[in-house]
Amino acid sequence: MMRQYPLNLLLILFLAFGVLSSAALAIGTPVTLPLSSQSIVRDGSFEESVVPSHHFSTYGAGSTFGGWTVSTGSIDLLSDRDWQAADGRQSIDLSGNSAGTIYQNLQTVAGTTYQVRLALAGNPTDVPSIKHVGVWWDSTLLGELSFDTAGRSHQSMGWKFFTFTIQADKSMTRLQIQSLTNDANGPAIDAISVIPLDAPTATPTSSPTATTTPIPTTVGKLQLQSITPAEGVTNQQTRVTIRGSGFSTNPL
Repeated sequence: MMRQYPLNLLLILFLAFGVLSSAALAIGTPVTLPLSSQSIVRDGSFEESVVPSHHFSTYGAGSTFGGWTVSTGSIDLLSDRDWQAADGRQSIDLSGNSAGTIYQNLQTVAGTTYQVRLALAGNPTDVPSIKHVGVWWDSTLLGELSFDTAGRSHQSMGWKFFTFTIQADKSMTRLQIQSLTNDANGPAIDAISVIPLDAPTATPTSSPTATTTPIPTTVGKLQLQSITPAEGVTNQQTRVTIRGSGFSTNPL
């Protein structure tokens, strides 16, 4: 004889017959996994090219280091033996012998929004005390930033973080950071990241349909036959069909 009982009755019966086997059914709600927080920037903290013992390395136009290319002027890559980094042990003075520009081509997804973040400070060695830097996303200027090095030192750089949000419109995007201080003591940058915040949503082509799924779970003389939505119940209820003999139940 086939009988249908609400889910809470089934749980009571299972507890009465003993502990569920390893094949027992777990019932829950769908969970949305968090989006990835991994930056798509390579070497955002400038750690791949190791600075030698004399504290810094200078790279001119056309040079590459880590995932970066110097396109104009020159930059200095410094270790924490010279000054405090924002992240890791190394950072950049974006004006080496003159104002420099670095860039990195990023693989992006059109329609996806990205968060661009970087740490800014300045070379505190000499004037000018206020350093300027421009941040570009392809041909779009994200912002012109400034940092005042007054009262700062190599041991206390006073790093500040700046964040921008922008949507990609193609599969390859150039992130470019340019010193706007034409002096050998320029803006310092570190801890650069670009993180996808969302992704384009595909339009579903069909709606899912409910199906009856056989579940071969047996406890004592009870066998769980199927779980399927019942007509007229909400999505918080489930009708369970069981088959067995030698037991009795009282309505709940």
